Amino acid sequence: MTMLAKATRLLIPLGLLLALNTASAHEFMIKPEKSQLNVGEAVRVEAMSSHVFMVNEEMENLND
Repeated sequence: MTMLAKATRLLIPLGLLLALNTASAHEFMIKPEKSQLNVGEAVRVEAMSSHVFMVNEEMENLND
């Protein structure tokens, strides 16, 4: 099984689990340990939760 297939088998259920948690006020991110890999190389990932949103949805528009 390729590394991409293994990662997909892990990330799809994790993504669905996070998507079902819609009442949450946090942003969830999956951060790989490194972005460049060799074929067959394992990579560790870190699941992170943030109170700071990448696109701030709480601030009012300054033009209004």
